[in-house]
Amino acid sequence: CVAQIGELLNTLGYRKTFLVFDQGMRKAGIIDIVETSLRMANIDFVEFDKVQAEPPSEIIESGAALCRELEC
Repeated sequence: CVAQIGELLNTLGYRKTFLVFDQGMRKAGIIDIVETSLRMANIDFVEFDKVQAEPPSEIIESGAALCRELEC
């Protein structure tokens, strides 16, 4: 279940994660549940919400660059 993602990542030893999603997931409330779970588990996170169907390479590259820059 999405609400348990923080607990699972904590069990696996993760302390930071990179969330990649589109605005549909935000509007559906899924991202709010994930964020709450991560906060409760003290997992830091970085968001990349520029996902779209068949994304151009620029979007993929910008997400990868952000992930590397913030050491996710």
